Amino acid sequence: MREYLDKQKLLMTLNDKYHDMSAMPASYYAGFHYAINLIERLHVGEEVAPARHARWEWHGPCRDSKGTFWATCSVCKTRQRIGDYENYCPKCGAKCDLEDEK
Repeated sequence: MREYLDKQKLLMTLNDKYHDMSAMPASYYAGFHYAINLIERLHVGEEVAPARHARWEWHGPCRDSKGTFWATCSVCKTRQRIGDYENYCPKCGAKCDLEDEK
């Protein structure tokens, strides 16, 4: 399932919250205002690429580094050193959340 943020709905929600923050410190208020301005300036493209999903094909632990393993991304087929909890391929950006094939 694809999920995208609607920029206008997000801005409406943030602006409503922004006007409700009278009891907050000035620095918090300024930071919130800054975030709203950043979102307003974002240029959202007409087309968004769908997320690619992959799985790690594990090869075994790295000998020189504790807690890292050699693995190949099932999408780009690049062999990489991966930490215990890496959810994305650093090479192609695929979300590695698929289960191993048995």
